[in-house]
Amino acid sequence: MGDQVKAKKEPRGIQSIEVGHRVLLAIQAGPEAVALRDIASRAGLSSSAAHNYLVSFIRTGLVQTDQRGSYQLGSAAVALGMTALKQVTPFDAVRREALHLHASLGTGIAVLTWSDTGPVIIMKKEGVRRGPFELRNGHVPMLTTGGGNVFIAYLDDKVTRPVAVTELRAKDRSPREAAAVLAEIRADVLAKGYSARRLETLPGYGALSAPVWDLNDDVAYALTLTGPAEGLDFARTGKHIPELLRSARRASQQLGAHARHWADAG
Repeated sequence: MGDQVKAKKEPRGIQSIEVGHRVLLAIQAGPEAVALRDIASRAGLSSSAAHNYLVSFIRTGLVQTDQRGSYQLGSAAVALGMTALKQVTPFDAVRREALHLHASLGTGIAVLTWSDTGPVIIMKKEGVRRGPFELRNGHVPMLTTGGGNVFIAYLDDKVTRPVAVTELRAKDRSPREAAAVLAEIRADVLAKGYSARRLETLPGYGALSAPVWDLNDDVAYALTLTGPAEGLDFARTGKHIPELLRSARRASQQLGAHARHWADAG
């Protein structure tokens, strides 16, 4: 075939199963039992088509109706979900999304979690464009990092304030500033849904970070893009942030988070 490369064909699937999955996601998004018209709208179906799927799902126990005739997930769906949670290690779900970002965007990636003494990098991988510094696993500052700022936004103030006080003291700044500093960071992240920082501790570096939620409605991880700031797209609708948010939402969905944290995942 010379220089021509034959494109790989997508494996054939069963379209009705994929459509049925959309119906189940429409119900999962809730927040309570969902009316037929809303299920149809969310799944992109006519009411009659959606009803046909629901009849079969009710027969299999994946869906049940309430007293008002609305629909919610049934006992069979609960059983499948519980088994999946036992089989899926939360970190594995986040790790897969981090590696996907690394492969698709070429940036550095990091996954952070929270410890009693602040944010900790538990996974990192350098990007294609490497700078003079290298991120290392372990504790990182909370006030001046993208992942740290995510935890400030979504964790209780009682958890983050002691860490803020410690970091401010190390900079010869008054601990009394902690409340104001935390409030400013929290407002910025909550308004955007992610953190964007040019790192003070690594001049010339930047970080874009988004929360990953678990089934307890807690932020379990901060999924982060890192690298030389000139190589990161800080625009909300640019190359990097939409992809980061989609990955964080997919990971949240796999961790069993409430639908409000992942419903528009791509």
